[in-house]
Amino acid sequence: MPYGKLKKYNWDTNGSIKISDQGQLDQKLTSRYQIDQVSNYDDLADLALDQLGVSPYHIKHLAQLEKMAPVLIYGDYNADGIISSYILAYLLSKLGVKTQIYLPDRQKDGYGINLKTLAKLKYRRFRSIIAIDNGIVALSTIKVLKQAGIFVGIIDHHLSQQKVKTDFLIHQTKTSASGLSLALASQTYRLAKLSQKEYLQLLQLGAIGILADQMPLNLYNYSAVKLALASFNQHGPINPGLKQLVDQAGWTKPIDEYTINFVIGPRLNAAGRVGNASTALKLLTETNPDLIHGIGLEVERLNRERQTLTYDFFEAAKDKAVFLGQFILFYQSDIPDGILGLIAAKLSQHFQLPSLVINGDNVLKGSGRGLGSELNLTQLLGQLKDDVFIGLGGHKAACGFSLAKTKLDSLKKYLADQKIKLENNQKVDYYLSNRQVLTGQLPFTVQKLSPFGQSRPKPVFMTDTDYLDRLEYMGKNKNHLRLKLKGHLSQDLNFILFNQPQGGSDIKQSHKIVFETQINHYKGRQFPQFIIIDYF
Repeated sequence: MPYGKLKKYNWDTNGSIKISDQGQLDQKLTSRYQIDQVSNYDDLADLALDQLGVSPYHIKHLAQLEKMAPVLIYGDYNADGIISSYILAYLLSKLGVKTQIYLPDRQKDGYGINLKTLAKLKYRRFRSIIAIDNGIVALSTIKVLKQAGIFVGIIDHHLSQQKVKTDFLIHQTKTSASGLSLALASQTYRLAKLSQKEYLQLLQLGAIGILADQMPLNLYNYSAVKLALASFNQHGPINPGLKQLVDQAGWTKPIDEYTINFVIGPRLNAAGRVGNASTALKLLTETNPDLIHGIGLEVERLNRERQTLTYDFFEAAKDKAVFLGQFILFYQSDIPDGILGLIAAKLSQHFQLPSLVINGDNVLKGSGRGLGSELNLTQLLGQLKDDVFIGLGGHKAACGFSLAKTKLDSLKKYLADQKIKLENNQKVDYYLSNRQVLTGQLPFTVQKLSPFGQSRPKPVFMTDTDYLDRLEYMGKNKNHLRLKLKGHLSQDLNFILFNQPQGGSDIKQSHKIVFETQINHYKGRQFPQFIIIDYF
């Protein structure tokens, strides 16, 4: 939730559960979020087999590649592609198979394994090639490789309407490529080919890839992330490069899903967005402390560059984007490919409309972000696929595409003519109607139910402002508002409203506060606090 964006949403309170006593709240939270997650690494290997179909057979098959080495691992330039490539190469090395990883350049190579890039790599010198986090739709490329007598493997989680014939295939959409490579690691660990420390390193990285790729927290993904977070907070980051990244970011609190989504993931992604993903890969593979430090500094620099570019282009987009009926479109030729989606997401959030952001001169590239549960953006644009787009792919909420500049006006007209149903209602889960339920224990109760993420959102609460006692401005620039609410037994509870200039908030005139819970870690102690999302 974007804190501080007040009165931005239409809050659906009709479906919220009215809570008047603590026992009722505990029961409702437990029944909604309880999941029979696994409790040990053997159980995760069982899940890898039962839910993903990844078995010890796959490990034995990969081990046979020792006779066909070196193996070219062709990955992707995002965090999931970087991590899954690293895990696969690590596992193959433990099986005695030599490898070489290639992560494509977003600008020069584009997405997915292709013959142009393979020719540059002189692919015929490899007897085996495995594409990971891509490849499931590269039918023509696979056919050429097979005709050349090359062993072809695919490990991918993207959708495909056609069957692909390869020598080695793991295709499963329930998790990310990192989740699939972690499943292979779980079976390798079960076969005693990895030490526990080695496995925990791969578990931590696999969980990062799962969350960074916004995978739904089904039983397998939830269990993997839960085990990984426990490992993080018991051992810290095990991979030296990952530890450097976390230290470089200045993160000193326990690592949780927020850390992965907003600290670790964006930094790994930044390398592929505004630089080259191989920089992030080097950070994970390097063992020399001095080199790790230097690469960590470069990753941090790339992340700051990504932040600056995104901010600058987003500010321009807010003024220059055009409204096309119920859509927003922003075109500027020099937007870097790697931040098109970031700007589209920000525009969609800012204007509460589906957004498309496009760059380029003759052949244009674009990224779109939908809004609400009703709109399938990729399907909607797919009706123009043959007439307007050179290429189009994605899912319900996001898409990527390319088109000739001469077709841009056709796209604009099509968008302007669409009549779509946009639902922007945000749901309040629980209405705390009695201050006896409002206690400092609530954030800790919620924390026990974590991790939260896709398909498992953090609970949203609402209460009355009648309990408001006093407010004060805080922070270096006094631009955050802290409200004291009287909870159970007149306990003072801290509610925080971010990014509010002094005198700029009318919260005293409101009746309801919508909020999430949080635990603030400070000097080794934990303090409950409540983050205000909205008020009305």
